[in-house]
Amino acid sequence: MDILPEKLQGKKASAVFLDYCEPLLQGFAAEKTTDLQLIHTGLRIPWMVWNAVILDNRGSTLSHVGSIRMQSRSAPPHSEEFLDFWIKRKNEQFSKYDYLMGEYQLKGKNIYDFTLRIEARE
Repeated sequence: MDILPEKLQGKKASAVFLDYCEPLLQGFAAEKTTDLQLIHTGLRIPWMVWNAVILDNRGSTLSHVGSIRMQSRSAPPHSEEFLDFWIKRKNEQFSKYDYLMGEYQLKGKNIYDFTLRIEARE
């Protein structure tokens, strides 16, 4: 008998999040980015979008995605398209994962040799 709720059974949250972030990680690899701190920082946007979409889908009175969009207005060009990409990816390819992603940690040497630790939260 599993003690986890059904939506938390199956793939580990870390594997799901890495799959979700795969396009970004491929970009880091193509650019030969080796600085894990830079990669950690780059994952903040997909992480933030993931959680905002979940909260909005749960009927939050505040639009979390809307708040991110407002903040992105002062960001570099194409930030809106970048956000739209992650929102669409979450809604279309990862909609069955209806849990929040907790804080995450990266440990390792570089983009080719690291582990991600992240916690799924209801």
